[in-house]
Amino acid sequence: MDKTGDVLSHICAVMSSLSPSEKAIASYVLDHPSDVAAMTVRELAAETGTSPASVSRFARTLDYRTYSDMRLALGISISRASGEEKATGGKVTLDDIEGSIKYVLSHKVKELAETTSLIDSDDFAAVVNLLHNANLVLVAGVGNTISMGANAAFKLSQVGVRAFCPSTTEAMASVAANLTENDVLLVISTSGYSKRLVNLFDSAEDSNTPIVMITDSPDTPLAKRATHIIRAVSRDRAIVGSEIYFSHNSINFIIELLFLFLVSCWDDPVELNRIISKNLMGDRQYS
Repeated sequence: MDKTGDVLSHICAVMSSLSPSEKAIASYVLDHPSDVAAMTVRELAAETGTSPASVSRFARTLDYRTYSDMRLALGISISRASGEEKATGGKVTLDDIEGSIKYVLSHKVKELAETTSLIDSDDFAAVVNLLHNANLVLVAGVGNTISMGANAAFKLSQVGVRAFCPSTTEAMASVAANLTENDVLLVISTSGYSKRLVNLFDSAEDSNTPIVMITDSPDTPLAKRATHIIRAVSRDRAIVGSEIYFSHNSINFIIELLFLFLVSCWDDPVELNRIISKNLMGDRQYS
């Protein structure tokens, strides 16, 4: 982890994997970042009803050597974001719509900026080549990411990739059982924790199918099984103050990046899209 990176974004990413005591600390840090930046280990432990050992362990979970290192990084994060909390007190409220919109925008911009900074050029190029050369790309997700999968599959088809996103996880499992080493399993999962994705990973591994995962939780057991991971940073927890994943901001950004780089792999993507549009719209005189 970049020690000067955004501490709050990283906490949002690992929240689901934390122990109960670590979650209590994480929630307090997200709700009172400025206060924590000036607290000692014992003070934070007292405020969260935990122990100094738990606070130190929490800092190590975030890949910091000591609590002091984490506190310093938190201070840097706060200084970079100076002014964004002042408008609304760090929350969305109807009492200040303009300020609230600016507050949300600042988080959304940070999501995209950090997502961009975490993209490894060589790894990203490998993903683009896998998608470009795949016989079939199975796009998978659960819950509200299924709609993102459908969007991704449509965009990939626009650049000549045979992509398919079934509407249910049961149908995804059926397709996954027939994958080959020449196909790709593209998984979209913000939390990286759904048990319903396990069978898909099992099938892909059995057939030696490359697995590409777009997630904000790169340290989950499922993510560690992926061939390639593209990190989609989410600050949802920092905005709403609970473990609710609602934003597809950075996921959309990654999908559009993949689309644009795949466009560069084709000689005439414009002609391909003309054919697709014609098939979708049919004869204009009957529309």
